[in-house]
Amino acid sequence: ARFLVIVVAGLAPMCVDAQSPAELMANADQLGDRSDWRNAGPLYAKAEAEFHRTGDARNELYAKLGRLHRDLEDGSYKTVRGEVLRLLANPLTQSDPLLQIRALALLGNIDLNTNPAAAAEDWNKVLAIARKVGDQKWENRAKGELGLVAGVSGDIGSAALALYGAISKAEQLGDI
Repeated sequence: ARFLVIVVAGLAPMCVDAQSPAELMANADQLGDRSDWRNAGPLYAKAEAEFHRTGDARNELYAKLGRLHRDLEDGSYKTVRGEVLRLLANPLTQSDPLLQIRALALLGNIDLNTNPAAAAEDWNKVLAIARKVGDQKWENRAKGELGLVAGVSGDIGSAALALYGAISKAEQLGDI
């Protein structure tokens, strides 16, 4: 039995290599939804490279935004923020609500740590886009993040209500 475990463990990296870029990104998204950016980052990077190789610019940007979450853990807020702003200016991002949401959510996370007023603006944009496209998960996440912004800004009552509501709604939606 011990030999089988070693063989299976040895094959695991080959299974990851055999995944399509879409499968890599789906696996990375599952990890990202749990805020496991350390493990999601390499999958996003691999998907990003494959989408670039095949000329799929939209999914390349999507994967890049995921990878930037990981890069943020070891890098500079200023550097990643600049890259996100550049991606937000990309016409492809401007025409794709999901890319906008992903970019603004990353920007909101950065700004929450450096400029709560900017974070509120970022998350209000996420909320507006999510409402427009009917994305309940991101609408709820934006409301929760706006609760965090309220808390950081000293409005503990609003923060508590927003976070309680967002947690309850996340459970209803099955959003980790």
